[in-house]
Amino acid sequence: TIWIDYIDIWFTGIEDRLETTIVLSVELLDAEEKIVLSETREYPISILEDDIVAEDKFTIEYPLKLKRGTYSLNLELINEAGKEKRKKSLQIEVKREAHDYR
Repeated sequence: TIWIDYIDIWFTGIEDRLETTIVLSVELLDAEEKIVLSETREYPISILEDDIVAEDKFTIEYPLKLKRGTYSLNLELINEAGKEKRKKSLQIEVKREAHDYR
């Protein structure tokens, strides 16, 4: 899950709404540095100006099903309205595989 404070997001004003698109690029590499996943998704935001509270956050759910092992996760967020770009790299260790308990 990725949280972004609304106060940190640049918006374009369109009538009484604030709008932008957050572009998320994800690259996941395994322990041998082979690319396991590489994709980009867009998350449009359109909210009434009066509905924004400084403490509110925009939430992106990005579930991953991974086998046991160590991974490198590279994230890049681009805010289309302000052309602001942020990058983050993380090391992830999966100790047990996820199970489907249906």
